[in-house]
Amino acid sequence: MATLSEAILRREQTSIDFEQIQKTCAPHEKVSFAYLDDIPENPSDAHFFKHGTTCCAVLCTVHDVHTHTPTDIHHWITLLKNHDSKLNSKPHYIFHDSLGNTIAQLEGKMKVFKKSLTNWAADRRVVQNRVILQKHVANIQDCGMHCIARIIMRNMDQQEFIRWIKNSPLNPDLSVSFLSYFSLLKN
Repeated sequence: MATLSEAILRREQTSIDFEQIQKTCAPHEKVSFAYLDDIPENPSDAHFFKHGTTCCAVLCTVHDVHTHTPTDIHHWITLLKNHDSKLNSKPHYIFHDSLGNTIAQLEGKMKVFKKSLTNWAADRRVVQNRVILQKHVANIQDCGMHCIARIIMRNMDQQEFIRWIKNSPLNPDLSVSFLSYFSLLKN
């Protein structure tokens, strides 16, 4: 039997699917799912925020630069839709990528040739995370767990969330792995 530390380190190296994201977030938020390759060139909110949800886990796929075909490399990002009731203003959005990419950087790195996210964000007020929270190494597979943490802590603005996760006694990858490990155990 592995120790708790070993189990959490293993969790950090295990990718997570949408069903696990949905299960873990269910007590806190209803989450919709989008596969970026299926989103049209000029999407509306309805493509991301289905059935009245305000949280979307988006699965992105790296494409071959020459053939434009999808590879088997994937990355989770989070979109949140918020309303500032104090200002009674139109919604603003949070784009959260645990690798600290902006929308344009993400689309470039994924070698996505249709600019669905860029076009969607063009006429919206979107706050983008530019702080790297996830290690960018081959054996770290916890972007889905970063997605879970951002959804569960959706009531924090982007700066509050970054302070919260960076001030943990564990590094951000271990923090989200720890959170996800125990959430998935009870489900």
